[in-house]
Amino acid sequence: MDYKTFYEQHWNLVWTVVLVGPVALLTLGCILWPEVFWDNFVWKYLWGPIVADAKREPQEGITEGYNLVNTTVYALVLAVAVIGVWRAFTYLGIRVDGTYLIAMVPFVLLGSILRALEDASLFSRDGVLVYLFISPIIYMIIGIMVFGLTLWSHRIEQEARTHGTERGLMWAAFVLVSLNLPPAIVHVMAPEQMAAHAPYYLLPLISGLGLLALWWRSKQTGRLAMTDQVTMYGSVLAAFSLYFVVRWVRGDQWFEASRDLAAAELVIIPAIAALCTLASVGLFWFLTRRWGDAGRFIVPVSILLFASHFLDGAATYRGIDIHGYSEKHVLPSFLIELTGTALVMLPLKFLVVTLAIYLLDVAYRKDLQEAPNLAWLVKVAIMVLGFAPGMRDMLRLAMGV
Repeated sequence: MDYKTFYEQHWNLVWTVVLVGPVALLTLGCILWPEVFWDNFVWKYLWGPIVADAKREPQEGITEGYNLVNTTVYALVLAVAVIGVWRAFTYLGIRVDGTYLIAMVPFVLLGSILRALEDASLFSRDGVLVYLFISPIIYMIIGIMVFGLTLWSHRIEQEARTHGTERGLMWAAFVLVSLNLPPAIVHVMAPEQMAAHAPYYLLPLISGLGLLALWWRSKQTGRLAMTDQVTMYGSVLAAFSLYFVVRWVRGDQWFEASRDLAAAELVIIPAIAALCTLASVGLFWFLTRRWGDAGRFIVPVSILLFASHFLDGAATYRGIDIHGYSEKHVLPSFLIELTGTALVMLPLKFLVVTLAIYLLDVAYRKDLQEAPNLAWLVKVAIMVLGFAPGMRDMLRLAMGV
C-alpha cells in the first residue's frame, strides 16, 4: 500500500495526528517536564517573544522578534494550513482562482492595519486583548476567520442558487451581525482594553453599506458569488479598522508617539514598489523573445506577487535606512547586517518571487494541473507574506510608531 492509498483510506486519522499530535505532545511535556518543554522551548522561543512584543520590553531575558526556532515552527504551521485548506476546499468542491486571491486583499489589509494599531498602543499593554493582535496570532485568527467565512459563503451561494438571492442575502446579513458582536462586546464590557473607541454606530453603518453593495453586485451578475461575499466581509472590517488610522493621522491620537508622522511614505513606498515591479515586468517581457515561459512572469497574478513583495522590501528599506527602525526576521537581519543596507531586500524579494513563480508555473506546472487549488492557495500565501508586513510597516512609518 503506497502513501496515497493509505491517506485516502485513513485521511481522518492522518489529519487528527497532524493537528492534535503536536499540541498534545507539547501540553503533556509542559505538564510532566516543564523545564525542558516550557522553559527551554515554548517560553524561550515561542510564547516569550510574543509577551515581550505585547509588553514592549524583554521578559526574563527574552526579547521580541523572530528566531530560527519560531520561524521554522511558523513556516511548518503555514505549510500544514495551506495543505489542509487545499484538502478541505477540494473535498467540498470550492474552487480557488485569481478572483479568490483578490478577495483576500481586504483581509490582508485588515491584518496589516490591526498590527499597525497594536504598534500605536491602541490595545492596553496591561490587558489580554492585546495578545490577539500580536503576530503571528493576529494572522492565525484572520486565517481561521477567512477559512470559516469561505465555507459559509460557499454554503450561502448554494442556498441562493436554490432558494433565491433574497434568502442568501438574509444569511449574509446574519454573518455581518455576527462580525459586529466582538467589537460591541469589547466596547460595552471591557472598554479599558482599548485606548480609544469608534462611534457605536460606525460598524453597523459600514456593514449596511457592505450588504447594499453585495445586493447590487448580485443584481449585476445574477448570482450571490462566494468571492463577492468574502470580499465584502473583509472590506467592511478593514474599513472599520481604518477609522482609527485616519483618526490618528488627523491628530486625534490616544498617546504621544515617539516619532514624527511620515505620511509621505504612503506615496514613496508604493512608488518604489511600482518601479521595481515595472522593471521586473520589463525584464521578463524582454526575455519572452528567447524564452517562451517568461510570459508566465508577466501575467496579472505574477505581477501582483511581485508588487506585494516589493512593497514589503521598499517599506523595510525606508524604515531601516531612512527612519532608523530595526529588522526582526532572521534571514533579512543577516543579509542587512552583511551588506550594511536594507536595499538588499529588493533584489532578495525579486529572487524569492521569481523562484516561486518558476516552481509553480513552469517547473511543476503540469504536475499542479491535477491540483489547481493547491497552486492558487500557495500563491495566496505568497501574496500575504509580502503584502501584509509591507502594509503594516508602511502604516507604522506614516503614523510615526
